[in-house]
Amino acid sequence: MTKEETLKKLNELFDNKKSRNFINHLVREYFPIEKVSRVVNTPDTKNFKCAISTVTLVSINDVLNNVDNESQQRILDFLDKSLSDSKEKPELTLEDGREMCVRGKKTDTFMSIYTFVVFHEWVLEKFLKGDKHISWLLKDVRKTRYIKDVKVSKNGSQVEHNKPKSKGATFTLGDLGVLQELKKKMK
Repeated sequence: MTKEETLKKLNELFDNKKSRNFINHLVREYFPIEKVSRVVNTPDTKNFKCAISTVTLVSINDVLNNVDNESQQRILDFLDKSLSDSKEKPELTLEDGREMCVRGKKTDTFMSIYTFVVFHEWVLEKFLKGDKHISWLLKDVRKTRYIKDVKVSKNGSQVEHNKPKSKGATFTLGDLGVLQELKKKMK
């Protein structure tokens, strides 16, 4: 599936009220990227396919057990690049069309790495354009990982950073024993 086809499918799923819960699930399980892991062993499932592109997937062990040393090194290099913060896009599709995959921590869905990269970009683009639903889904992630609070104008351009307001340390007279005794004496 090409990037354009994947984006079209994501938009169709997102626009369809019946499938929006599925997109909600994917966003919550695949964000932030720290929740995502490579699939090392083939799961005990009949349908080991990408949740979005439906391409047949393959685990790391399946690939490494069935290739020569040169191909193993190429695959290991691919895995190093696949989920790193590198701007370089990794490329690896097996001869039979199967693709390497990832999965979220608490889900039984899988995504090909290519689809995951497109999905990740799609969600971030929607968020940056001010989509309220995606912003709602990412509210906890935003605070901790991706973007500091930013005021966004109606046309989608970044206006200014909002600095979080921190409250200074406060205490009451009840916090210190000496002050409690002084309060008793004053009454």
